[in-house]
Amino acid sequence: MKVTILSVCLLAFLFTFSTQTFAADFGVNFTSDQHDANLADGFCDVFINVAGAQCTLRAAVEQANALASNDRIFFLLPNNSTVTLTTANGGEIQVEDNGTLQIIGMGANNLTIDGGAGTNRIFYADGATVLITGVTLTGGNGSGILANGSGGAIFANGGSLTLERVHVTGNSVATGNGGGVFFDDGTHEITGSTFSANSAFNCGGFGNSGSTLDILNSTISGNSAANVGGGFCNYNTGAALLRNVT
Repeated sequence: MKVTILSVCLLAFLFTFSTQTFAADFGVNFTSDQHDANLADGFCDVFINVAGAQCTLRAAVEQANALASNDRIFFLLPNNSTVTLTTANGGEIQVEDNGTLQIIGMGANNLTIDGGAGTNRIFYADGATVLITGVTLTGGNGSGILANGSGGAIFANGGSLTLERVHVTGNSVATGNGGGVFFDDGTHEITGSTFSANSAFNCGGFGNSGSTLDILNSTISGNSAANVGGGFCNYNTGAALLRNVT
């Protein structure tokens, strides 16, 4: 295990995102949780027999998964909106490794993604390169179709997950690791973000197992664990760098 606290420049990593070209942009304009109606048509729409496009977050991610390209998801919603997941519609939203994906929120004070009733995790990123920015993630409970029991809001299985200006709060797992997020292998970054009021058996705020994880200009406060790592855990050869972190 290695934990390093120092100043580094991550321009090379950020350059990767800033120079990409994007094949598709999807605008989420529905706060409900339906699946996309037709993954083959390239359009985010959950009701194909209704005029206009009704695009949910789940449907937008499903369309991005279906396209072998770099894609972006925006939110065309009023300020102070909440997107709530429902267990009946499939548990966590799975992000697949089929090109990079940016999920660009309206600001953590204006957009909340809620795991909803029951024990939904919010996102499962499967080897994917993902940027999530400008959202609050709450109400995730770490149970999903995959990797059940860890990562209350997000389970990042390899790949690269960047959380930028994200508030991860009020998520929990009863018996697993990473009340907020669980990073399992890969290369990841948390920047300008806050982890608060998350809880788990181990690693209340987040858990890092075998990943390279950079935490920059962020706050980890008021999280708890029943066993070890109230704020976070770093183990299994995981390398965590903290810079300007409370």
